[in-house]
Amino acid sequence: MSTDTESLWDAEPDTDVSVAEWKSEMGPPDAALQSQIADREGLKSYVGLTIATIVSCFFAYVILIIILQALDRKPPPAFTNNLCIDGKIEFLRQNSPVDPTHLVIGSSISWRNIDSSTIVDRHPQSRPLNGGFCSLHMNQIAFVSDFLIKRYPTVSDLLLVLDVEDMAACRQNKTILFNENDVASYLSKANDIQFYFKYFSPISLLRNAMQLKERKQNLIELDPLVFTAYADGPLNTSQERGLFYGTAPPIDNACVDALRSLANAAKTKKLRLTVVTMPLPSTWSEKYDQDAVVQKRFTDTVRTALDGTGTQFWDGWAEAKIDPKAYTDAYHLRWSAVPAFTQQLIKATQFGSSDS
Repeated sequence: MSTDTESLWDAEPDTDVSVAEWKSEMGPPDAALQSQIADREGLKSYVGLTIATIVSCFFAYVILIIILQALDRKPPPAFTNNLCIDGKIEFLRQNSPVDPTHLVIGSSISWRNIDSSTIVDRHPQSRPLNGGFCSLHMNQIAFVSDFLIKRYPTVSDLLLVLDVEDMAACRQNKTILFNENDVASYLSKANDIQFYFKYFSPISLLRNAMQLKERKQNLIELDPLVFTAYADGPLNTSQERGLFYGTAPPIDNACVDALRSLANAAKTKKLRLTVVTMPLPSTWSEKYDQDAVVQKRFTDTVRTALDGTGTQFWDGWAEAKIDPKAYTDAYHLRWSAVPAFTQQLIKATQFGSSDS
């Protein structure tokens, strides 16, 4: 019995024969099965390649941002995809205002044409912050102002400087300029890398990187990204663009509604609002508004929108005295002329005082 068992286990199987017989019995593989197997293998390869590509792009994008930062060319996250606006948001992140009391709001007219240090010189107890952003229309001004007021609850007074461009094209420009939660988180020093991925725009990133350093160094004098300690945006230049903007655009009723809503909101929140019309140079009036129809329509529209809101109004266009040579274009002043305009505004409105 033992011998038979050992001989049974010691015997070598005829492997070749058994495999050949098996193949003969099974026949060739089914074509459909072969196709399914090939599809699965192809899908696995595709998924693996996709994952590898995504991971590689992720690290490449992070490395690009790190390199741009090292070169001092890292643009801010593209919350609005407008470098001028996003650059101002970045400045407020890097230079957190401390309990501001007097908030300047508006477009680049307020940002570039107000010298907040002049307000402090006249009213040392004030803590102004220039919350003007470039390229805004009145509906967007109202949106940004509401965000800043919520962000800085110590604000008691608002100053809005308006020109004819601010009161145009509100219907054509979206009101919600950025995601409030994201910008608030960014201003609170959240890690910014998440926003570069959420607002992923590599072409815009590289385009902005090419000009960022020059704009921050005032090498592009008519479009710099330079800020004072109060977030004003000075145009330190002897250059000019002429009247540039041309004729005044038509007033948009949606902008009028936005101005009225802003004034009513300020009244409800017990904030003192001062609205000023920005003077346009006499050269513009001589070319485009000799009979002052545009000026009168604009001023009357602003006055009417503010009626009954308790807003202080100063018609700077009619009353301020500014040399035409002080302008870089029809709306913006070179910085050397801004303190004098700000002084006139303060004298007329007492903006900056505790009871302005």
